Amino acid sequence: MFLSYSIPVDFIINQQLHDRKVKKKGKNISKFPPEFGIDIHIDDSAGVEMEGKKFGFKTIIISPDEGDWTNIILNKIDKFRMRYE
Repeated sequence: MFLSYSIPVDFIINQQLHDRKVKKKGKNISKFPPEFGIDIHIDDSAGVEMEGKKFGFKTIIISPDEGDWTNIILNKIDKFRMRYE
């Protein structure tokens, strides 16, 4: 799907790779984007948002019912940029 929109993908993180890298370091967490050099994790789970706050990574939570995902995500990324510049 990404290629059909001309979006290059460097690598894919599946659950097995995630668990191997993250649990090897003693962390018990469902998602940990910093381990893979990811600045912001976009998800639909409030639980991931709670993990982000607890473990110190940025999240953008989007409900599957939200209409204009693109603008919502871009606006939230701009807010992060302004906060951390």
